Amino acid sequence: MTTNLNEYRITILCEDRVHLHFLRSFFKTHGIANRKIRHLPTPQGRGSGKQSVFKQFPKAVKEIRKQHREKVALVVMLDADKKEDDIEKLEASLDQRRSKAEKIVIFIPARNIESWFHWLDMSEEIDETKDYKNQYKKAKPSIHAKKLAEEVCPSDLPIKAPQSLIQACNEFQRIWF
Repeated sequence: MTTNLNEYRITILCEDRVHLHFLRSFFKTHGIANRKIRHLPTPQGRGSGKQSVFKQFPKAVKEIRKQHREKVALVVMLDADKKEDDIEKLEASLDQRRSKAEKIVIFIPARNIESWFHWLDMSEEIDETKDYKNQYKKAKPSIHAKKLAEEVCPSDLPIKAPQSLIQACNEFQRIWF
């Protein structure tokens, strides 16, 4: 049985505007009203957005856990950059690790979200260590998010899909089911 996502309130914690627009569009495509999606601010132009996510994550998880009887979810996104184990770092920052039942989702595109854009455009194997950012400077994240939501996730991904996208769709199952 799948979850009716339009009943949920989503809190987004991400490192930049591209991630924010991507996630908003992704969840709006899945039926969540814009008014039910909020984001935690990150410093614009000051400091690292990624470090801000790491700093805010434990507090955001505590807030979601306080609302465990409500239909709420926390969605986190940050770029892997150079293949660090960011999920493990985020988990380690918590007093108690995420349980399977918690609606706490972590998306980590490798190397950056533009690698997902490239795969969604080309549907060919990609090198997740390659930086595709320059090819997508004027990309519209909402177009790629809509394609991902409608055509790819949560359905079965092709074998040639990027590993980080496969992991993200698996993470999405925390909400979807």
